[in-house]
Amino acid sequence: MNKQHEYRGYTFNIKVELNHRVEKRLDGKREHKITLNHMGSSNYHQTNFCESPHLSFMINSMTREAEIWVDKQIDGDKSEDVILLESLGFK
Repeated sequence: MNKQHEYRGYTFNIKVELNHRVEKRLDGKREHKITLNHMGSSNYHQTNFCESPHLSFMINSMTREAEIWVDKQIDGDKSEDVILLESLGFK
């Protein structure tokens, strides 16, 4: 399953492969593979594996990490306080 996520002009593709690894026994663990990559010219790429109860948390976590990466690309390594003050007109 695929989903596009846009943030500040950057587009990412989130791909989820359900049941990537399955233990072949009763009540075996089901592991899913989540891949997030930038659809532009940069090389941002993330892959994680998780079990079913943690799927939404892992997707949200990976998305937030991608947004932090975009913020660093656009704003540099400025702290959140500096960005806030600059948005209020301080120099």
